[in-house]
Amino acid sequence: MDKFTITFIEEAEDLLAELEMDLLKWQVAPDDPARIGNIFRVVHTIKGSGAMFGFDELVRFAHQFETALDAIRDGRYTASPEFIELSLGVCDHLNRLIQENPPDACISDDIIASLYRLIPLSVLYPNGFAPENPVFETMLPAAMPPAADAGDGGRDAADTRRLVLIDFTPFPEIFESGNNPLFLLKEVQQTGGCQIFPEIDGIPPLKELDPERCYLRWDIEVETFRRVDDIRDIFAFVDDLCELRVWENDAPSTDPVHDNPAPFSERSGGLDAPLDSGTNRQQARRSRLRVSSRKLDLLVDLVGELVTVQAGISRNILAAGDADSVLLSEQLEQLVADLREAVISVRMQPVALLFTPFKRFVHDFSQELGKKAVLDIRGGDTELDKTVLERLKDPILHIFRNSLDHGIEHPQQRREAGKPETGHIVMAAEYAGSQVLIRISDDGKGIDTGAVRRRAEKSGLLDVLRRDQRQCLTEEFLLGCIFSPGFSTAEKISDVSGRGVGMDVVRERIEELGGDIRLSSKPGQGTTVTLLIPMTLAIISGLLIRVGETFYVIPMADVSEVMEITDDDENGEKTRRVIGIREELVPWIRLEELFRLPPSNETGISCLVIMGRKDERVGFLVDEVMGEHQTVIRPLEGLMRHSRVFSGFTILPDGKVALILDIRRITDVAEAESLVYTDQPGRI
Repeated sequence: MDKFTITFIEEAEDLLAELEMDLLKWQVAPDDPARIGNIFRVVHTIKGSGAMFGFDELVRFAHQFETALDAIRDGRYTASPEFIELSLGVCDHLNRLIQENPPDACISDDIIASLYRLIPLSVLYPNGFAPENPVFETMLPAAMPPAADAGDGGRDAADTRRLVLIDFTPFPEIFESGNNPLFLLKEVQQTGGCQIFPEIDGIPPLKELDPERCYLRWDIEVETFRRVDDIRDIFAFVDDLCELRVWENDAPSTDPVHDNPAPFSERSGGLDAPLDSGTNRQQARRSRLRVSSRKLDLLVDLVGELVTVQAGISRNILAAGDADSVLLSEQLEQLVADLREAVISVRMQPVALLFTPFKRFVHDFSQELGKKAVLDIRGGDTELDKTVLERLKDPILHIFRNSLDHGIEHPQQRREAGKPETGHIVMAAEYAGSQVLIRISDDGKGIDTGAVRRRAEKSGLLDVLRRDQRQCLTEEFLLGCIFSPGFSTAEKISDVSGRGVGMDVVRERIEELGGDIRLSSKPGQGTTVTLLIPMTLAIISGLLIRVGETFYVIPMADVSEVMEITDDDENGEKTRRVIGIREELVPWIRLEELFRLPPSNETGISCLVIMGRKDERVGFLVDEVMGEHQTVIRPLEGLMRHSRVFSGFTILPDGKVALILDIRRITDVAEAESLVYTDQPGRI
């Protein structure tokens, strides 16, 4: 497959994603003419572009669907819910036709036949133009004449022939994209009577001619029943590779096409017509550039190496003590920091790219379950690293499955509960410091904590607790049981989900990203799943610490405060391993003991790094806090790959290795080994 075809497929996939969203919105507002017009234009663009790259079956199928859409757009047919639902299947099949080679024409015929059963052929072809596809011949009325010129398809309601003038100037480099202007001219010819006037003044002498550059431009007159927007859409796939003006002659014609039309320059409106309204759109498209993700990853890796080298240079310059060099070092440090932020921003993508496809999933899966549900997206402009977005897809998909299967009720149950028949799921994102907060909320029946407790007792999850602890189980702890492997309160386990089944895997995937997941629920009102996700996994701000002779990095996003304590302070709270901070008891962990390192602090003064917020805080007792460190995250390999307490490593300026601590897993391990005090089950 050549690079031009790959480019077409990539851009067609973007158009299909836009089409799918428009179809879902069309279900909500079926009478919106702007929405219908946009759907038509997207299908028309895919059809025209596919013709240029030899996707014949795609063109044939899209043309038939376009005919049905044209009847709706002209007001000859009112789209039924069945038609709109079937249109989603059309969108899926268009995607298959782009991806499969060779495509299955039988599936195309089956889908088109289903569409045509919903719309009478007399509505589709009010002037007696029969379908070109022989598969529909048995559906034709006896009086319907044979197929006519395809150029007369897509007439408007008034059946007015209009004169459309086109000024088409391809850029010289148009051939480099795999486009051929002659294909576009051929498609224009199919819309009606057409006269084409090439301009050859730009052709250089033969010795200077480059066969891979385009030197021609064309003035075109076409008398057609098609709208001006339809003609303009023919050029949609090359609108960033040409200068284009398309406008209608002021005096519409009702006569047949002239045998000898007047020259283009003499037509009213001529070459002085205003620029096409799509010019701004063309300029916007030119400002975008598709870049392989592998190139971006390489760029990030190189910037990471640059950050490490720059830190080493700054360290050596500071040690030398030369004032002028120190100033240059600080400027270099600022430039590298700016470059790092710029490169990271290139990798950042709006979460709408992750969220939006779930609208279709919610629509399809709720129908499969016999339910009604819609997804509302908020904060779609919030950005995450593309790698994080890719790794979030499966966990969020499982959350949606659970929400729809065991959260959202059936329409009858919702009516009895005084709720609308259609369930509502909200997916919202917002920034939280250097992290992103994602909430997925439904208005379903919620989680029965009583049932959770009974299931926890039955499965033995509470056996490790003391009797007094079992009597005061918090709601947070009970909901946390759902993340235990194999846990479910469902009486009948679904083959697709179960509230809690597989949620342990969801938590594992989120924690692999350095994130956190929480559940909250109100019986009868719904459930909320909250995800706290780091914005990037490439370069982070970290706090460099030392324990013994070993260096570690703690993500700054997890750090609440740092304080010094003496051996007396430590020994005073040693029995319970807690320390009082502003009338709050904060449990702490001595990393020296957790990592089984030999004692090395002879100063009698340690540093306590407080992690977390509010009532979930915990302290790490370390020998020394070295300061903030721009951390290039590198994955662990070999035996360290499956470490329970480290999420990666980084290289320090002097070449030493510092392991990056996974705060949540460390606290879990410390609690399991009784190295941290807890007075409530499920809470540190």
